[in-house]
Amino acid sequence: MIDSISDASASSSPVNLTEKLFALMSSIIFRIVFGTSFQGSDLEHERFLRVLLDRSPVNIESLTGFPGKFIAFFSNIDDHLRPGRTQQEHEDIVDVLLKMVKTQTEIGAAQLGHNNINAVLLDLFLGGVDTTATAMVWAMAELATNIRVMKKAQEEIRNCIGNKGKATEIDTEQLQYLKMIVKETLRQHPSGPLLLPRETMSHFKVLSNDVDPKTTILVNDWAISRDPEFWNNPETFIPERFDDRSVDFKGQHFDFLPFGAGRRICPGILYGSDGNGACTCQIVVLL
Repeated sequence: MIDSISDASASSSPVNLTEKLFALMSSIIFRIVFGTSFQGSDLEHERFLRVLLDRSPVNIESLTGFPGKFIAFFSNIDDHLRPGRTQQEHEDIVDVLLKMVKTQTEIGAAQLGHNNINAVLLDLFLGGVDTTATAMVWAMAELATNIRVMKKAQEEIRNCIGNKGKATEIDTEQLQYLKMIVKETLRQHPSGPLLLPRETMSHFKVLSNDVDPKTTILVNDWAISRDPEFWNNPETFIPERFDDRSVDFKGQHFDFLPFGAGRRICPGILYGSDGNGACTCQIVVLL
């Protein structure tokens, strides 16, 4: 991705950054799930991305039912799910799930089948691709419209990497201003503005309001993150607001919950934050 953006920049050609970032995140998740390169697979790259984008969580149509197009897509890759397929050097997520299918013997236990595996893969792709790619698109949009922030980020990155040209994972850990940019992006543009719905288990009160059992609860993280009671100039993109604050997105501060909180906090929190920072860093170097 970085090479293609660099080539386009050298020739002054336009770049569809949204498409490239979604393709990059799809490739990363694909390797995690199937243990092989997305480009080296037999899957249709364009068709996969089209199905993914059509069924992403930001598409309101996907809320009306289980995404049948995605299930139809996974029905075309059953060869990757069967135990007889070619084994990779290292186990991937599908290998682990298939091993569970083969070894489940306990009578009365919930049985894991291929439909369950498809559902897990659906969660991984929708949860791991759309959210991170969307956050990176917003980060680049904010940097493009905030030249001061862009220049400060470029200066930090170039001072860190020197003449290497590209930042390593170790380098990105040292980029404190870049981490502030990631946090500010997640504050202003949370990938899940209402988080995931929760259902109450028992009756309780919120202030003077009764909340009955089995009530669906939505947390408006977007509104909380822009509440002037907690944030100064909340509508302005100011990464420095995190410079002297210990506020983090790990669920301990309820005025900043891009990944949720509690036992059901987003399991991809490190993937989402670190992946966002690393990819944004590589792109900023080129600009």
